[in-house]
Amino acid sequence: TLKTNFEKYSKGKYNQDIMQDLFGQGIFAVDGEKWKQQRKLASFEFSTRVLRDFSCDVFRKNAAK
Repeated sequence: TLKTNFEKYSKGKYNQDIMQDLFGQGIFAVDGEKWKQQRKLASFEFSTRVLRDFSCDVFRKNAAK
């Protein structure tokens, strides 16, 4: 998987150079330790609880429609 075998899915310097103008040093344009740090921070926003709470809010707001 990407989480455990990150080295197999490296973006490489060429792709990083191309994507840097759009994504800067964000998770979509970096490899290695920078990617691991950003993935760890982002993973909190995609936890089961956060997604469940968000989907419940969306459902409640749109159920009456």
